Amino acid sequence: MSSTLTPAQFAAAFAVERCLPLIQGKTVGDPPSTPPVALTEDERNKLGLTEESLTFFYATGDTGVFLDSAHAKQTLWFNGADCEQGAAIFDQRLKQAHPQARQIDDLVSPSTPGMRARVYEVDLGGDVLAWIELAYPAAGARANARKFVIRIEPRRRNKR
Repeated sequence: MSSTLTPAQFAAAFAVERCLPLIQGKTVGDPPSTPPVALTEDERNKLGLTEESLTFFYATGDTGVFLDSAHAKQTLWFNGADCEQGAAIFDQRLKQAHPQARQIDDLVSPSTPGMRARVYEVDLGGDVLAWIELAYPAAGARANARKFVIRIEPRRRNKR
């Protein structure tokens, strides 16, 4: 992954090319060309992160992307930049790599004014699924809603 990517491009590529293969138990390719910076506990607390996890910052463009890894759950996010294009960029990247990915829902966020929520389910083979939630600004959102979030959680297929 190149450091010349926009934050939305970086977050989408990281989620699809690194997080999903890890859920599958696969070895991932080359690391991003931008080295991560580990956040201290004080920095994590200032971001409101209280769950035990590891948090990193990847500088991209004029800003950067955060990654929080809590057990098997991965969350990538950034504020501002190209957050309005984030959902479309992610959707394209995901469907190129996983054409079988299903969009489950896309709705106005019930908890955050000015934001939308989109959910995907990705079949990763065997009994392994990935549940992906996006949070992104609704059209015409105010400045306080200029955030893009990707949450990825592994799941097991229900056996019948």
